[in-house]
Amino acid sequence: MEDSLRILRAIRFASILDFEIEEKTKNYIIKYGYLLNKLSGSRKKEELDKIFSSNNSRYGIELIKELGLEEVLELSNLDKLIPTTYLIGIWAQLDVLDKYSFNNTEKESIIAVNELMNKDILDLNNLYKYGLYISTIVSEIKGIDKRLINEAYNKLYIHNKSEIK
Repeated sequence: MEDSLRILRAIRFASILDFEIEEKTKNYIIKYGYLLNKLSGSRKKEELDKIFSSNNSRYGIELIKELGLEEVLELSNLDKLIPTTYLIGIWAQLDVLDKYSFNNTEKESIIAVNELMNKDILDLNNLYKYGLYISTIVSEIKGIDKRLINEAYNKLYIHNKSEIK
C-alpha cells in the first residue's frame, strides 16, 4: 500500500529472474492493484518497458493478466498480444498511444507499425517507405519469416532518399 510501484517491480523481477510470486503476495497484488492508478504513466511505462523487453516477457504478460492488472494499466488488448523481440512491436499492438507518454521516435514507429500491419509487407514500395526495421517488426507480428523481408529489402535499388545522390 505504501509504494504501488512494487507491484510492477514484483512482476518485472519474476519475469527477468524467472521465479513464481508466492500466493500470499499475489493475493495482495490483486487486492491492491487499483493503487497503480496513483502511479504516474511514465513510471508505469518504465516498468512495463522492462517487463516487455525481458527474455521472459510472455511470463510477465501472463502475470499481468493473472493478477487482473490489465484494466488499471489500460492494456485492453493484452489478450490479443503477440509477443515480439521488439518493444515497439509490443506497444504498437496495445493501442495505448494516448495513454502512455512516448517520445517522438517511439510514436512515429508505433504509428508506422500499425499502418504497415494493414498492408502487403513484401510489396517493394512498402518496404522502401517503412524501411527494414519497421518491416521486420511487422513480419514478426504477422509470423512472416524475417529472411523473406531481408531478401525483398535487399532487392531494392535504393533504401532511402540519401542514396539517390
